[in-house]
Amino acid sequence: MEALRGDRVSGVKQLRGGSFRDIKKRLTGLGVIASRDVSARAAPVITSALREAFDGARDVYGAPRRVGVDGGTLSLVRTGATRATLGFTVQGTTLRARLGTRWAKYLIGRYRILPIGDRTAIPAKWKRAIDVIVQDVLSSEWRRAA
Repeated sequence: MEALRGDRVSGVKQLRGGSFRDIKKRLTGLGVIASRDVSARAAPVITSALREAFDGARDVYGAPRRVGVDGGTLSLVRTGATRATLGFTVQGTTLRARLGTRWAKYLIGRYRILPIGDRTAIPAKWKRAIDVIVQDVLSSEWRRAA
């Protein structure tokens, strides 16, 4: 859980590790076709991991959500609109977070339903999944070139 180590700066815990900005930089280095394939294959995998954390009452890093007033785990589902629209989409070679409700940004900051900003460390589980996808795409590109 290397991503959970960090320093407190201005009341916000700064997480260490690879960020979306780092992933974007790596994808641009792969070339257009490979990065498009990686993005298209990674979006549903990361969306699934994101929804699994949301449904499991955990933040994206695996920490349990706060306890509610009644003593039980805090639920973020009222209408189901946020959960239904939360995920990642692909725009060309880029992965983008999809936030369908106007209060989803509040949930990111308060309950970490997504990493905060593109410079914050992404969860280790997501990074491992993207690394596996990159290796698969590059090996298939290599086989096609041979």
